Amino acid sequence: MSRRGLVGIAGATMVAACIAVSVPAGAGAHVPARFDGVNYAFYPYVSKKEAARMASGGVGTVRFGLEWFRVEHQEGTYDWSNFDRTIGNLASHGVESMPVLFGTPYWATQGPILAPPIDLPILFPSTKGTAYPPNDTAKGAAGWSNFVRAAARRYGPGGSFWSGPYRRSHHSAAPVPVRTWQVWNEPNIGYYFWPQPSVPKYADLLQITHSAISRVDPGATLALGGLPCRAQYPCTRYLRDLYARSGVARDFNIVAIHPYAPSVDYMLKELRAARRVVDRHGNPGTRIWVSEFGWGSDPPKSHYNEGLRGQARMLTRSFSALAHHRRSLGLSGLSWFDWRDASDAQPSCSWCGHAGLFTASGKPKPSWRAFKRAAPGR
Repeated sequence: MSRRGLVGIAGATMVAACIAVSVPAGAGAHVPARFDGVNYAFYPYVSKKEAARMASGGVGTVRFGLEWFRVEHQEGTYDWSNFDRTIGNLASHGVESMPVLFGTPYWATQGPILAPPIDLPILFPSTKGTAYPPNDTAKGAAGWSNFVRAAARRYGPGGSFWSGPYRRSHHSAAPVPVRTWQVWNEPNIGYYFWPQPSVPKYADLLQITHSAISRVDPGATLALGGLPCRAQYPCTRYLRDLYARSGVARDFNIVAIHPYAPSVDYMLKELRAARRVVDRHGNPGTRIWVSEFGWGSDPPKSHYNEGLRGQARMLTRSFSALAHHRRSLGLSGLSWFDWRDASDAQPSCSWCGHAGLFTASGKPKPSWRAFKRAAPGR
């Protein structure tokens, strides 16, 4: 799916030097205080007004892309400004941030840069960002490790952001440190894990990330990159292949699934299939985070566009079903895609830009009223 400000698509020599902390999958995983959340895409940061609106409507968590190439556009220089705004504005209203660590800057790659075959706004040349996994090169693996460690030092418990920029901007508001980090997104789709999915390479990336973050915050929770199930490389097969990698279960705590589907029943079918794989090949105690799901509000042209009132109905049905099956599926939370419609066309995805609870101009849709009814402080 095409989006800006949130990621979604799809053997370095440095890895040998990294030793992962041995933590059983699912053990000690942070569970957000609130079950219901949203994704935030297409816009550079969450404003104060939006954060207040989210909190007033029952949004407990917000998932957004924390792209390496936006932070370290030039090697050696970090710019956290937009992410300070997002994380600070959310925290000041008691909303938890769920960042997706993603992307590799041009300077950390090698050879010619091949553009993905579809339009991906977050990977415009102006961003100098790619979907190549950073561990394609030793330089990339080292840079990625430094980046994620710096993010944890800034936004994790006791991080420098909370005693510095946050205190200056939000004065007496309580900190809400980042405790859950998502490692990439949709790595089972080629154009987000460019140029093609690679379980060994992704397992390698998990190990690098776990090692870097756990040195700063041993209690941090790492979530797998969200796996869409209706893909050429389905979520269940990808999970089986990933679990077959020796030791990989030590490097994450939560499995993230993107069960996009034409119906709620089909969505539940995908989640049950993923649950069976986790129970059989991984750890039955590992929770599942539904980190993306949703439907568009455009007139029905595909199985993901349902019209304005249809979108609201699908939200109500899906939230009810996920809450009802929360225990049997072992769910840690859900994140509706998306908060607000895109301001420009999304040619690679007929419904993504219309999946918001608000229009691009900020007008609430019927789905926002449905969200407030479905998520009153669960």
